[in-house]
Amino acid sequence: MTLWDRIIWRYWGSHAFKRKFTNKHETILWFVKPDEPPSFNVDEIRERSKEYDKRNNLWGRNPGNVWEVDRVAAGSTEQTSHIAVFPEEISEKIIRSCSRPGDLVIDPFSGSGTVPKVARSLGRRWIGVEISAAYANESCYRVGFQQASEVDSLVSGIVKEVAFRCRKGKLPLPDIIEKLSLWTDGIMLAPLIVEFEYDVSDALTKAKKKNVWAKYDRRINEASDDPVVWADSILLTSYRNRRTLNGLSRYRSAMALLQDAVAKLSRPSTDILVYLEALARSEPSSLEIADGHLSLMTTDRRLSDIETGSHSENLAEAPTGQGRLVF
Repeated sequence: MTLWDRIIWRYWGSHAFKRKFTNKHETILWFVKPDEPPSFNVDEIRERSKEYDKRNNLWGRNPGNVWEVDRVAAGSTEQTSHIAVFPEEISEKIIRSCSRPGDLVIDPFSGSGTVPKVARSLGRRWIGVEISAAYANESCYRVGFQQASEVDSLVSGIVKEVAFRCRKGKLPLPDIIEKLSLWTDGIMLAPLIVEFEYDVSDALTKAKKKNVWAKYDRRINEASDDPVVWADSILLTSYRNRRTLNGLSRYRSAMALLQDAVAKLSRPSTDILVYLEALARSEPSSLEIADGHLSLMTTDRRLSDIETGSHSENLAEAPTGQGRLVF
């Protein structure tokens, strides 16, 4: 393998030292196969520029090889009993930029499953290897919160908000399907698509770029009744790297995924029923179907038993999709 690049992960929180400087970074080494060009999809991870300079790329800048991401905070949804949890944002940036959907991602020291969780969420095949039973069980629980694609993650969030109002409970499947049908009937995406396409074409004129950037940076961060902004807020719970994108890029991806989600939920009731069953199987840590009902078992992704990591007594309970955990 050939060393292709070094990435510096800079963070804030760390243990202070008395006799030397406190460590504030880790180095990530990127190796590639000899005589084979590396896969690098910079457009997947472009981040907002520092200034509205009309010379900049419309969708954002190359993030460079110094990434400022704070360590996982105590009590966050990413925290586990593992002593050094890798932030999901770091894993997402690497997997998005250096692989494509369907590629195989292997983590030989999987810890509590951050890389398998993120790889699965991005439609990659994955293998995680872990020697600790406690960490492996936590991995099963964490992966069980994650759908196997971005559009399915969005649909899962829509079901939780539209049908359950983000509250734990059990509802008859026909009631859920009716609520989803009313929701899809009320979605008005066509005018937003026309507006967005017009703004993008307008932004190709350098004089208009700044106005378009500012417009979508404001829109994506303001509370409104825009369904695309609402979809973006749902996606943020699973895809932390979205926070680094500019508003235009976030709006574009959220709009495309929302269109796909509406299409999936606009099918006949029998097809939606089959789809809901598949969603529940894919996300067993929060969803369950039984006796004609769908249950939302929890609205909190935090690990409740952080000391022991004993959430799943059976490793086979982890949803596999296109991956598996080896213990």
